Amino acid sequence: MRKSIAFWFIFCAYWLMAQDGFVFSGKKSKITIPIEFVNNLIIVPLELNGYKMNFLLDTGVEESILFSIEQYESVLFDDLKPIKLKGLGGGEPVDAFKSNGNKLKITNHFLDNNHTVYVILNQEINISPRVGVPVNGIIGYHFFKNYLVEIDYIQKRIIVWRDNKVSKNKLKNYQVLNLEMVKNKPFLQSKVWIEKDTISGRLLLDTGNSDAFWLFESQFKMDVSKPHLVDFLGKGFNGDVFGKRTRLDHLKIGDITIPKPIVSFPDSLSIKNVWSDNNRIGSIGSEFLKRNHCIWDYSKKKLYLKPNKWIQENYEHNLSGIEVSHSGMQWKSEAITMYQKNTNSSVVSALPSVFYKVVLKPVYNITQVIPTSEAYQKGLRSGDILISIQNKNVSEMKLGEIVEILKSGTNKKIKIEYERNGIIKTLDITLKRQL
Repeated sequence: MRKSIAFWFIFCAYWLMAQDGFVFSGKKSKITIPIEFVNNLIIVPLELNGYKMNFLLDTGVEESILFSIEQYESVLFDDLKPIKLKGLGGGEPVDAFKSNGNKLKITNHFLDNNHTVYVILNQEINISPRVGVPVNGIIGYHFFKNYLVEIDYIQKRIIVWRDNKVSKNKLKNYQVLNLEMVKNKPFLQSKVWIEKDTISGRLLLDTGNSDAFWLFESQFKMDVSKPHLVDFLGKGFNGDVFGKRTRLDHLKIGDITIPKPIVSFPDSLSIKNVWSDNNRIGSIGSEFLKRNHCIWDYSKKKLYLKPNKWIQENYEHNLSGIEVSHSGMQWKSEAITMYQKNTNSSVVSALPSVFYKVVLKPVYNITQVIPTSEAYQKGLRSGDILISIQNKNVSEMKLGEIVEILKSGTNKKIKIEYERNGIIKTLDITLKRQL
């Protein structure tokens, strides 16, 4: 059934008088928010005007954006005004509406009763298949602006502190980065050493970018003789983002040296709408940030970093050569065995009875296979349906679990079962570096 958005034009004086931004409800000194962390993206559960949703937490955007309501027939909004939005991707600006006076709630203790939301009507903008859970929108600057926000990637939680003063004892062993807030987005002004090339400029600190580093190729002298992939880098509001990926011997950003990182160079068409960020030379994304316990302090323009257990992990990209997406749900029958006592004889025994129940299970499709990969050479293709991995049926798995297996270590052998045109096939592949 076609989804629609119902527009709600009701004047609400209480919302108009509410404090600007999120506030604490009650006397708690801190709020702990459980998160999903999939494909290096932070997904926060929240309620928008009473509707339960999941939003991507993205420091790379200023305003909150709603772009998918696939689980609802309609969502109510107040005070809508038509606008155009532009961002990453090579397409034209998209049509949207600006809605003021919305009620946003994260847990029962973190509230904003006067939240502005930008509503995109183009339902083709959908990142849910690549994350494996419904993602309805994005929240950025307004989540961070009033309080200290601590992100614990290992425990999959965010802690928001009422008091935005950080004790010296708590910050022991943290590295401090000084931020520049440009259009309410956090930038790091720094020198960047990329092999023999050195340049100074701004790097956007972007939790909504799943890669480690993006650098704008026109600002650097990239060695095109290095092995590289021409690859899909991500999805923006104005279309898909493509570019090159390569592995560097090292990358140095200020005082931080990163050995053997994978760096992406988006093509100029994909980033044409972000050139207005003066002196920007690239981005630092979640593949780097997740290796640290992070405390964001927008009010003092600081980011505190302390390495976590992931800091020693190698930077890798798609060891399997396979991209998998969640492609919907399908009904499947499951057998349930129950035992009943047999009392019709002198011997008491338990007789099995088999019942069947029908349940909805996720379906995962192969959306991309790198042509140079072993999986491609052995016949796997885009459009194939993934059935099992390592002898475990994927309908019992989350997308994040599948992705972890597909990047679980170089030279590891994995078994894949897939379906094409109703025929089940299997193959064994060895996880290898594509770069």
